[in-house]
Amino acid sequence: STPDSTSCLTCPVDTVPKSSSGSTGCNACSYGTYADVGMSVCQSCSWGSNHVSCTCPAGSIMQTYPTASCTLCPAGKYNPSPNFSWCMECEPSKISNAGATACTYSTSFVSSHLIGCYLHVSMLSSVSFTTISDCRTT
Repeated sequence: STPDSTSCLTCPVDTVPKSSSGSTGCNACSYGTYADVGMSVCQSCSWGSNHVSCTCPAGSIMQTYPTASCTLCPAGKYNPSPNFSWCMECEPSKISNAGATACTYSTSFVSSHLIGCYLHVSMLSSVSFTTISDCRTT
């Protein structure tokens, strides 16, 4: 019998030796699993793991049950950073799409506030503005 070609192979983090007979090289662990250097089998991610394959991008969170996977934050919520464990609610009058990393003012909110601002400011002075942040009087 010939020696197993994977028995002496050391793979980098988040990869494991190919398992098929006669194969050489390393396979990446699937999302939701990880491997430290030298491991032969990928392990399931646990909450808070900092392995790349266990980290969800901003706008999503990791679900660990029944298997580890990234889930987009739903509309109306957001997550500004990778590896957050919860999605945050948008502030009142702000909205977001699924997978958002921030919330923005809704079009109807901006329109109604710009009209009100215009009416208020135009009575005081000849100020021009195009955004809510431009609509301030002191």
